[in-house]
Amino acid sequence: MFTRSVQAEGRGWTDELSCLTKSGDVLATEISASMIVIDGVSSMVAIVRPVSESRFYARHIELQRGLAVVEERNRLSREIHDTIAQSLTALAMRLDLVGDIIVSDPAAANAEFESLKLFADRCVEEVRRSIWDLRPKALDSSGLVEAVKIEMAKLRESGIKEDLRVSGAEALTMDRLHQSAALRVIQEALSNVIEHSKAVTAVVHLDFRSESFVITVTDDGVGFETRRAPDDSPTRSGFGITSMQERAWLVGGSVSVESAPGQGAVVNVEIPHKPVTPE
Repeated sequence: MFTRSVQAEGRGWTDELSCLTKSGDVLATEISASMIVIDGVSSMVAIVRPVSESRFYARHIELQRGLAVVEERNRLSREIHDTIAQSLTALAMRLDLVGDIIVSDPAAANAEFESLKLFADRCVEEVRRSIWDLRPKALDSSGLVEAVKIEMAKLRESGIKEDLRVSGAEALTMDRLHQSAALRVIQEALSNVIEHSKAVTAVVHLDFRSESFVITVTDDGVGFETRRAPDDSPTRSGFGITSMQERAWLVGGSVSVESAPGQGAVVNVEIPHKPVTPE
């Protein structure tokens, strides 16, 4: 097909074409060809160039980012349904109850109103968290370490002693997608510490290595049975460990959890500096 096209038009170019080398390997190439006349004979001259790995890598990254966007939208949709939507539904039902008893039992209605104020505040916090998840602005103005410090301030506000340890130099090669994934996993881990661990102390270790970014979140709380954690361990987001694993997986990372009742918990996370190259 390519040969006939060049013969008909006098010249041609292929974006990608697989060629067989002398050694028997299949090589992805670009081919530029044109027709010339030598001693009255029409001949074809072609230049074959190997397609650079960087082009394949760039296309892979584009596909990976597209997949990450779709997965993140799906995750956010599930999160809104399981948190904000359900909370607002419960708020509406409780307001109906207040309307029913406000005349017959004003004291009970007033007490319910006070409770609803606190409930509404929690709904606002869930909305703010979802907005933060959409675009962690701390990454725009500072690095990942500074963004983690902002998150750890919430531990202090909750009465939990926090300890941040950093080893290695913050990797400039980690792009925004990987930074966001790392930060969101840390957010989820710290949220679980605040909401469920009953911990006195939480330690976050950020280890910037040559090929990856390793995060360890340790607490001295009540712990849990890890076999049940992905399914029925309650978390603020409603997805817990599974949510952290999904976020890390989208950028070629991994999450593991070590815990037992009464022995606290350790969350281990590894995020590559750059997306994993396709095999």
